[in-house]
Amino acid sequence: MGLSEIKNSLNKYDRFLITAHKKPEGDSFGSEMAMYLLLKKLGKVAVVVNEDLMPKNLDFIKFCDVLTTQKAKRFKFDAAIVLDCGSFDRIGEVAYLVQSKLIVNIDHHVDNTRFGDANWVVSKASSASEMLFYLFEEMGVPVDREVAICLYVGILTDTGCFRFSNTTSKTLEVCSKLLKFKIDPKRISNLIYNRRSFSAMHVLGCALKDLKKDDGGRIAWMRIMPQMLDEAGAKINECDDFIEFIRMIESIEVAIIFYCLDESKIRVSFRSKGIVDVGKVASFFDGGGHKFASGAEIEGSIEEVERRVIRKVQEQMKISP
Repeated sequence: MGLSEIKNSLNKYDRFLITAHKKPEGDSFGSEMAMYLLLKKLGKVAVVVNEDLMPKNLDFIKFCDVLTTQKAKRFKFDAAIVLDCGSFDRIGEVAYLVQSKLIVNIDHHVDNTRFGDANWVVSKASSASEMLFYLFEEMGVPVDREVAICLYVGILTDTGCFRFSNTTSKTLEVCSKLLKFKIDPKRISNLIYNRRSFSAMHVLGCALKDLKKDDGGRIAWMRIMPQMLDEAGAKINECDDFIEFIRMIESIEVAIIFYCLDESKIRVSFRSKGIVDVGKVASFFDGGGHKFASGAEIEGSIEEVERRVIRKVQEQMKISP
């Protein structure tokens, strides 16, 4: 199964629901918007439905309204397109809307479970957005400036501004073609990365005060606690990329953030500098993602989850080359 089967599915059906993983970021949201515009150009009807709304730093992409599951209950559709999602359960509440429909799965995660009726999974692609560039070509639909912005945002964010190992010559070739549509890389970068609220920076300061590292000095982590957010008046999604501040530490191989969602549920984000496979760690806790960037939601108290996770990362370090 591959690109040609996806093309057949898009041509066969007329009404689509588009979704992606919980907590959408640049690639999931960028690819959703690009898919919406592709279907619109094909004369199809589509809506984008996510468990969570788009993060504030992507609010300059306003090509369609994103619905929550409650608002989308009455929408009649023939097929669901799931983008940038390694497993079916990662779409969250949207699952109950689409479970009896034909599912088109388009993704680049190496641990993708091929949960769709039609699957196009390219683990060597930098992003779902990069893949969609080739889908436009396959469908014979020209890319325009609006589409180019969506795809560029997805590629830019999932490659860490072209710093990560998933940046390939094909990735840069696609971006070169997108830039021909006179999109402004500087403006896009500033809108995504340089719009911090004072309250979010206050949370970062509080979290960094309690920054920890293991005895070996190769793992560092911090907590984002509800009281930090409450005191600062910040939202948890404003803290999503704080992990990059930890990864800057010279001796650290693995950076971790523990987001305390409530007394018994912790969201954990992992980043590796390229030696330790944190994807395997996340998978152990029923999470997912990439080899060097992944996450999971774990039941338990913050202290318990912290101990279990650090121990598992240390075990993974021992078997890393």
